[in-house]
Amino acid sequence: MIKNVNTFFVNGIITSKKEAHETAQKIEDLTGVKVETFYNKSTPLKTVINIVGKIFYGIVGLGYCALDSLRKKTDQQGLDHRTITVASSIAALRSGAKEWHDVQVDKANHGKALAKRVQARLEEAPHETVRFILHSQGAHVGLHALTHLQDYKERIQVINLGGMVEIPEPMASHVTHFANRKDPVPNWISRLTSNGHQWVDLGDDHTKTWLAHEMNEYLRHEVVQDLLKAPAVAAAA
Repeated sequence: MIKNVNTFFVNGIITSKKEAHETAQKIEDLTGVKVETFYNKSTPLKTVINIVGKIFYGIVGLGYCALDSLRKKTDQQGLDHRTITVASSIAALRSGAKEWHDVQVDKANHGKALAKRVQARLEEAPHETVRFILHSQGAHVGLHALTHLQDYKERIQVINLGGMVEIPEPMASHVTHFANRKDPVPNWISRLTSNGHQWVDLGDDHTKTWLAHEMNEYLRHEVVQDLLKAPAVAAAA
């Protein structure tokens, strides 16, 4: 029987609304607790590739010019070529940075909307708690939401599955970060965006998938299942 528990699932990048709801249903089937999907209209793959491509081009281009400038002799043609390469590299970096900034604004707006929904729920039921189940880019949305929910943080629990950012422990009553050993998102990206010290290493014995980033790769792990099945609790006021 589905119980009325305030559990919110926030999906990761390149996920359709249908896929997000299907994942929430899998969590419901696993735990017996009703799961509400907060759909993160994730950044399109085309945009991600475009941003990465521009930043990569800019870095490589500037690196090439730096190495080229170390040469003892450079003719006028070489200087002109270097000037053009520097200009195009800087333009690519600026464009990539602008697009990346726009993504951050979008995730911040998503987080604000999630916080508004959660706050309303907590005010309606002052003795209940909320659990966030965050995946990949959904952790970014959850982090933004929590910045607006600090007055309620003792009533919020966070389960971060392969998130692209860490959730600082003081921002909620309980925060747990899980990382599959082969998942590059928590093991690489989160270490660029966060401290990278809080992750529980799940190993890779439970999966044969190359990258092991999908939600199914986390939901099949016994440790993750045990935590999801456990009652959502909050620290004492």
